[in-house]
Order: sequence, then structure tokens, then C-alpha cells
Amino acid sequence: MRIEPDDYLEAARDRIIDAHGLYNLNRHSFSLYAAGLAVESLLRAYRVLRDPAFDERHDLRLLLAESGVEN
Repeated sequence: MRIEPDDYLEAARDRIIDAHGLYNLNRHSFSLYAAGLAVESLLRAYRVLRDPAFDERHDLRLLLAESGVEN
């Protein structure tokens, strides 16, 4: 099963909602974690446009470089 950019975008939106809800509950550590997952999902959305191969690593620096959004 190939994960499409829209799948990652939807996951990012869900994590942003989660982060906001957790923040409002004063669950700041988990809110930050959910926000980080949102960022990772966004980077994966852009990366999959360039290379559809799934990369299971959670290396945000590498995802940023491979996503092409840095420029």
C-alpha cells in the first residue's frame, strides 16, 4: 500500500488538532510531541512527491533535506 501526500497531510492536520487539545489540557509535553508528529507528517508529504519509497526512519533533518522545502 502506497501512502499518498494527502494521507500525510490528513495525519498532520489530525496531530495539530491533538496538539491543540493537549495544550488546552495543560499536557504540554504530549502537546509538543503531537506537534512534532505533525511536522514530520508534513515533511513526509513533500518527500513522497519526490520519492515514493517509504523511509521508516524518524530523522527530521534528513526528511527536511529530502522534502525539498528547505529552499
